[in-house]
Amino acid sequence: MEKSKKPAPVDLGLRFYTTVQVAEFLGLNPRTIQKWIKEGKLAYHRFGTEYRIEAKDLQAFIEASRNSPGRRAKRKQR
Repeated sequence: MEKSKKPAPVDLGLRFYTTVQVAEFLGLNPRTIQKWIKEGKLAYHRFGTEYRIEAKDLQAFIEASRNSPGRRAKRKQR
């Protein structure tokens, strides 16, 4: 009898993080990360009921959130 061989895992070079992992990394509450996802501020993938943030999307979000030195953040008009 031949043993069936398992296919080798495919490395797509992708890295995904949970909302909890992203929140811990940024020092925030996971609900804040979920809020940003619902507001369309942070790109994500959904697998079933779970949200996952790809490393490149997190990096892009962090870069887009950068403020230049000496530049004041814009405040919302009321």
